[in-house]
Amino acid sequence: MQRIGIKFAYWSKEWNADFPSYIRRAKRIGFAILEMLIGPFHSMDAKRIEAIKQTAKDEGIELTFNVALDSKTDVSSKNEAVRKNGVEYVKRSLELVNRIGSTMFGGVNYGVWNQFMEKGEVDRRPYLEQSIKSVREVAKTAEELGITYMLEVINRFEHFMLNTCEEALNYIEAVGSDNVKVHLDTFHMNIEEDNMIDPILRAGRKLGHMHFRENNGKAPGIGNGHIPWDDIVGALKRINYEGRVVLEPFVKPGGEIGEILRIWRDMCPGEDRDEYIKKSLLFLRPKFARNGDS
Repeated sequence: MQRIGIKFAYWSKEWNADFPSYIRRAKRIGFAILEMLIGPFHSMDAKRIEAIKQTAKDEGIELTFNVALDSKTDVSSKNEAVRKNGVEYVKRSLELVNRIGSTMFGGVNYGVWNQFMEKGEVDRRPYLEQSIKSVREVAKTAEELGITYMLEVINRFEHFMLNTCEEALNYIEAVGSDNVKVHLDTFHMNIEEDNMIDPILRAGRKLGHMHFRENNGKAPGIGNGHIPWDDIVGALKRINYEGRVVLEPFVKPGGEIGEILRIWRDMCPGEDRDEYIKKSLLFLRPKFARNGDS
């Protein structure tokens, strides 16, 4: 059966959170994975990191990670000192991911999320060249540690380098590492791709990770969205997809997460958050079932 997970930020309003409680919560609802942000782990002491790792082990929950680079760690920066600092930060992030026992590292790990070219610029190539040079370097660390380095393809309103699966595949070819794969998100695909199926088929074995959410950001299958879930799951089956599926609905305003993600209204008013997301999990499970499994 397909392993399905949930992003911790579905519950949290802050990026640095009580991760063990969310691990237990994910397990109680029925998820197999909790996805977290690696940034807070850089400032954690060894005792807290070990407690998170042990909780995941005790609960049988797999941990996957995203990263959020900033202007000081921008691996696509035209400033060589900044680029090199970003490379070292990402390498340390990969070492932390390995220390925690994970093998999955995704997100906008090729530049800075929500940052764009300087005013008047239209040529992405200088940024892409720096980014590819950086990811070639960090891919060696990913290979040594057995970590899949997943490039999240996001929409033009959140970044400028990789907006389509085709662009990500071209980027991966330029990097030249089998550990670097595509990370697709149905919310972004709905904005940028001509359809939701061809990119999955085109990616094939180079597809390393999937984020599921409706076109309006709600949880799959229980809002009023129009994402064709049967077709998407069918495409994943056609390529014998072996990666993870992580639900990433952002539905509540407030805190640093609600602000940066521009959630200005309650997207599921009156709903118990655990029951809401459980409905989505129960909606998806049968679609992935094979040979009578459920």
